[in-house]
Amino acid sequence: MTDGETGSGQQFSAWLKRHIDLRGVRTTDVIRAGVEAKAFSKVTFYRWYNGEHIPNSDNAKFLAEYFGVDPRNAYEAAGLTHLMDMEGDIVTAADPVEVFVARVRARGFPKPVEDRLIEYVRAEIEERKAALDKMLDAVEDTQKLQAE
Repeated sequence: MTDGETGSGQQFSAWLKRHIDLRGVRTTDVIRAGVEAKAFSKVTFYRWYNGEHIPNSDNAKFLAEYFGVDPRNAYEAAGLTHLMDMEGDIVTAADPVEVFVARVRARGFPKPVEDRLIEYVRAEIEERKAALDKMLDAVEDTQKLQAE
């Protein structure tokens, strides 16, 4: 983890602990809800709780909804503001590569590992786009032949 990621981890940890205290719930209650929803594991939760990692956007949203707060607060605490636009709404990227790149970065891998993962994600998505386009072309050609 870099210093910036450590800071985000500590910031999110403080946010998480504050909301647990404010709601008067136990960590085991939060963990149980996350595990039952298949959102995260006990180990993952404690990594956030101890400030070792930050959650991805889906997990930040899950926790915000669990605590009954605006997900934007959780994104800010986790340092995921790059997933919000100027109005504070969640950005839905038109390019799926950027969505997955953000998810890789949110995990807090060391820079060399992050770079390799991002390179892999970019190549994998391009390959899948090409396969999808090929399939769509075949279906389109079949539809045209049937219409004739």
